[in-house]
Amino acid sequence: MPSGAGPAAALPRPIEGWQPASFLERGVAVPFTTPQLAGARLRASERGGLELVVPNISGALGVYILPWEGVPALCSPTLHDRRLTERLAAVRRVSPAAVRQAARDVAAEGLAGREAAAAAAAARLRAEEQRRLANYEMLVLLVQQTEPQEPGRVPPEQEARAALEQRARAALTGLAPRFGRSTEALTIMLEELAALFGPIGIGRQAAAARLPLAMAGLAALADGLRVWQEQAGAGDGVDAARVEAAARAMLPLAAAALAEAQALLDNLPALLRDWAADPAAVTRRAGEADWLLDGWQRICLLWQHDDERISRAATLAEMVELVPVLPRAGVGDGAAPRLCRRSPRVEGWRSALAFQDLVARNEMLRTLAPDGPG
Repeated sequence: MPSGAGPAAALPRPIEGWQPASFLERGVAVPFTTPQLAGARLRASERGGLELVVPNISGALGVYILPWEGVPALCSPTLHDRRLTERLAAVRRVSPAAVRQAARDVAAEGLAGREAAAAAAAARLRAEEQRRLANYEMLVLLVQQTEPQEPGRVPPEQEARAALEQRARAALTGLAPRFGRSTEALTIMLEELAALFGPIGIGRQAAAARLPLAMAGLAALADGLRVWQEQAGAGDGVDAARVEAAARAMLPLAAAALAEAQALLDNLPALLRDWAADPAAVTRRAGEADWLLDGWQRICLLWQHDDERISRAATLAEMVELVPVLPRAGVGDGAAPRLCRRSPRVEGWRSALAFQDLVARNEMLRTLAPDGPG
């Protein structure tokens, strides 16, 4: 693996007090394994192509914004990161879902180790099963919302798959004239919506979907940090308090966005109509929770899986630096706390740790979260 950093003089001046106006401007968290790229985000450049938003490696306020070609001035990326960037360069639209897909594909190639490759293969199988379940739940909802109530009729959630599909097709056939679309076209649209809403949670499978689980993980992180602060000595819980405050500020925002997305499923005919008219608008409404939670998984994993090579103080210092900046468009009526990207007690924690140890730890995170951790 390559190591070390390039000449800092070649870097642009950090932008201090940076707060993006939108999620697109903030970019998407990318699971790089190079230590100096921890917390880096990918976004579309106004000049075309892609660029990275990288936290100031000194821990001070500010970010670097640079094209991938400018990364050698900051560090020498690992082979995994070079390959991941190649895959991301082909992405048509930068989004958390697109980065997850690329990250899993690269992990499957073994560039983050055999364990990460095996985890990626298992994640692909889980994703396929989750898509199948999401499609099934979408069919159940469609029948529930469109069929007239008839005494003695088998509830759709108790039907065999073939019978359920037949009833759902009849429902779509009835809707087709209203939308000016064929039954086949509506069937494809329903499958697309199932893929979009699967991570959000559909029907009886909602609690086990990815975003509700991410919410639960964030709540567990906040609770764990609270307990740790109560047990830590005076002054040792500063960083933990900062991350906890940010997590607790994020929870109601993400919960509201998730509830709003799930509410769209209460009227599937209307959702199908909106999808037919403007799928990008539906995607934006459904995807807000994903954007809000983007970047938190890595922080949760760092806290859950302590590495004996890295002290808890250093882990907390890294977690502080990784807390996502909330765009102005994502604050709503409230204001999330702005964190200073400097740990007053653990300055320069990266320089005290072996580069290879940090790469190994980051590859371990790829094993724990082959789709991220984002």
